[in-house]
Amino acid sequence: MNKILAVSKNQNMLKIEDTKEAKGYVWYFLSDEVQKYATSIGIKAGDVVEFKAEEIRGEDTIIFLKKEGGATSEFKCEKCGKPLKDNKYKTCYDCSMKAREEEAKSPEAKDRQDSIVRQCILKCSVEAVKTMGTFKDVPELCGMIESIFDRLTKKFNS
Repeated sequence: MNKILAVSKNQNMLKIEDTKEAKGYVWYFLSDEVQKYATSIGIKAGDVVEFKAEEIRGEDTIIFLKKEGGATSEFKCEKCGKPLKDNKYKTCYDCSMKAREEEAKSPEAKDRQDSIVRQCILKCSVEAVKTMGTFKDVPELCGMIESIFDRLTKKFNS
């Protein structure tokens, strides 16, 4: 556990006590996620924290920060709060799968799927008629496409 000696004006750096250094302190940059977390909990000089730092673009940067007695800055699922490996996703696998299932059961999803099927059947009908040769009579052509479309639709819907 280390004590925060100062916070920069922009709140993107922390001056943290370090007895191993000759100066007795080290300035660290904050990663974007840690900066948001630090701002949200009101990190200030005098707080005792636990942290992990890495060198990013040549600068010592804090990638993990935990205020003594507080929550961590680790990435968590927005819905259930499970810890996440990184901030690539906002929800965990389980919550994501539940959301997909709910979406699949919605009327909009059924309508969308039906529309896709109808479009595929229409495309197949047109392609089938195209293989029959050239037509000069447009109503006859439309009638054939409708006929094939109706037959295929009945087969898929039964």
